[in-house]
Amino acid sequence: MKSLLLLTFFLVGVTVAVGQTTGTESDYDFMGETEQSINHVTAEPNPFKEKTTITFYSDSAQTVVFELKNILGESVFLIKNDVQEGENTITLTREDIPSGMYIYTLQTDQEVVSKRLVIK
Repeated sequence: MKSLLLLTFFLVGVTVAVGQTTGTESDYDFMGETEQSINHVTAEPNPFKEKTTITFYSDSAQTVVFELKNILGESVFLIKNDVQEGENTITLTREDIPSGMYIYTLQTDQEVVSKRLVIK
């Protein structure tokens, strides 16, 4: 009897499944069992020179940790905020952050959402 090895992992907002069609994350977790507490996460503009605005929707009032890491995984910015249900924004100014590729993460008690951010 043949068995199919199925591996699923997440990489910067993209779901890659070995043995299945690849696609982008939906508003559900990787098992499709529960809705995400944070969704529709975008950074505009991206890439940016001076500042960018990260916009996301929260399904409830909750605490969110926003972290920006360089490609070596070193934290360069961290903030903890209480957000409201609905649309929320975080404005990030460049200040002393060098040009390069970064990963930003929004973390709640239920989940972690990570996306790529480029600073010119």
